[in-house]
Amino acid sequence: MSAGNKYGLLFLAVCGLLLFCGLGHYFFGPITPVRFRAAGGSMAPFVMGPHSRSVCPDCRFTFSVGVDTSVDLNDRICPNCGNRFPVSGAISILPGDPIRLLPYSKTGGPRRWDPIMLKTSQPPGSFTLKRIVGLPGERLVIRKGDVFINGRVVSKNLQQRREMAMLVHDNGHAPSELGQPTPWQPQNPHTDWKRQQGKWYYRAVSDSPVRQKPPTDSVREKPDWLVFQQYDDSLLTGRRFVESGMDDYFSYNQGTSFRRHWVSDVWLRCQVAMLGTGSLRLRVDNGRVQLEASLKPDQGRMGLSLSTSRSELNLSAVHADLESLRSDLVIEVGFCDGQGFVSVADQELVIPLPRQSGVFQPQSRPFAVAAKQTELTIDSLKVYRDVYYLAPNGSNQDWSPERPLAGDEYFLLGDNAQVSVDSRHWKASPHPGRKSLLGKALKGKKN
Repeated sequence: MSAGNKYGLLFLAVCGLLLFCGLGHYFFGPITPVRFRAAGGSMAPFVMGPHSRSVCPDCRFTFSVGVDTSVDLNDRICPNCGNRFPVSGAISILPGDPIRLLPYSKTGGPRRWDPIMLKTSQPPGSFTLKRIVGLPGERLVIRKGDVFINGRVVSKNLQQRREMAMLVHDNGHAPSELGQPTPWQPQNPHTDWKRQQGKWYYRAVSDSPVRQKPPTDSVREKPDWLVFQQYDDSLLTGRRFVESGMDDYFSYNQGTSFRRHWVSDVWLRCQVAMLGTGSLRLRVDNGRVQLEASLKPDQGRMGLSLSTSRSELNLSAVHADLESLRSDLVIEVGFCDGQGFVSVADQELVIPLPRQSGVFQPQSRPFAVAAKQTELTIDSLKVYRDVYYLAPNGSNQDWSPERPLAGDEYFLLGDNAQVSVDSRHWKASPHPGRKSLLGKALKGKKN
């Protein structure tokens, strides 16, 4: 082949590639995601705007405080252990988290719970990041932190719930000072639970070393409960805690003053390695109903029961075989969006909550874990809550837009509901149309 023919073929190949990229961009949007950085904290903790980062000197928990949502403070309060400590030295301001924009193709479109980039007119040419909550044609109501569409609460799937989860406590970071309470405590004084290096270990009493005061046979038959006690850091005085229910406090907004509201969409997540033929029980009380999941490795089953003052529901399903139940399993159990759920190795079992669940009573001890006649290790034990949406005035009173969404309108909210300015507040265009939604926002890689 002559040199001229080679250069001719190379020229045609380059032209073809450029044509392919141009047509792909026209029909499907950019081939590679466009990159941005979050300019504000309205979508924290999914992505954070410019922020400072602190490490608690006691429990070594790392947390972020937003620059745009907080005032200058001389102290920080650790959201994990409640320790109040002074800010020493100059505060370093980190840039907003990176965001990748993946434009919607013509074969797909916006979906509920998508984090999206929105083109705004104030100021002209600017962008904002929110989450799609309401779709065209729907009538929306915000009620007690949840979103109702056409009279029914809308739920998230497993992936969406994890993406929007707000961390309340991480057992891997416990106070180091003697005498300071930790949220997870054994209920039985003759317990077989032991905590070491951020993990909880349990070995059945029949296999335990001889004790000075061995438990009676009646104690042996009872489950050995490990209980989570929620403490209110706003009442912290001299490192003394007062037991309280769980609320919508968010440490990213430290220094700002907001009304707090009790939350009932809460769950725990842990990694469990279990041996023997005993059982593991995980209990969650959201202030209205009580949910209990039971794991029995000798049967290879996970059961789920829901109890209220009026009735009790039971549901069970096979989630994994016996061998997989003995290995490290990620387990999640709790409440979210009008449902009780348990997830084992990404397989989920759900129970709808009764509509009339009784009067809400904030629970200072919402979680408990019990083991019986088995040996196990619990690692990565964490407590989460769901995003708690508010009315425009910051209250938890029922609120809805003046009218249903039109055929091309979307209702958008920020995850950080206390500070987000969104469809609840926008006057000129409270319900953006499809053309204003530039695409789905994805977390970028941090440097």
